[in-house]
Amino acid sequence: MPPATADIRMTWPMYHRNQCEVDGRVVQLSVQEADILSLLLASRGQTVTLPSILHALWPNPDREPESAEAVIYRVIYMLRRLLGPGVIFTVNKGLTSPSGYLIPRPGE
Repeated sequence: MPPATADIRMTWPMYHRNQCEVDGRVVQLSVQEADILSLLLASRGQTVTLPSILHALWPNPDREPESAEAVIYRVIYMLRRLLGPGVIFTVNKGLTSPSGYLIPRPGE
C-alpha cells in the first residue's frame, strides 16, 4: 500500500464543528463524514471493519436503517472526494464487498 499523500488531522474542536484539516486547508464535513473520519483517524494504521463503523454510527441495531451499508459506502466516497487520493484505503478480504477501511499512519 502506498503511503498517504495528504497530511490530515482532526482535533476535538474541529470534530465538533464537523471539520478537518488537509494539507493546511480546512474542509467542512457532514456529521456522518466527521463521525466516520474521526473513527478512521483514531484507528490510524489499522483496518476499521464495516460492522465497527455500523455500530459506531448506530449503536442500537433497532435504529439502524436498512440502507446503512449503502450510507457508509456513500460517505466514504464523499470523504475520498473531499480529502483527495491516497488517504482512505479499502481493505478487501472477500470478493464481493469491502471488509473495512484504513488510513495509514504517516510514513507507512
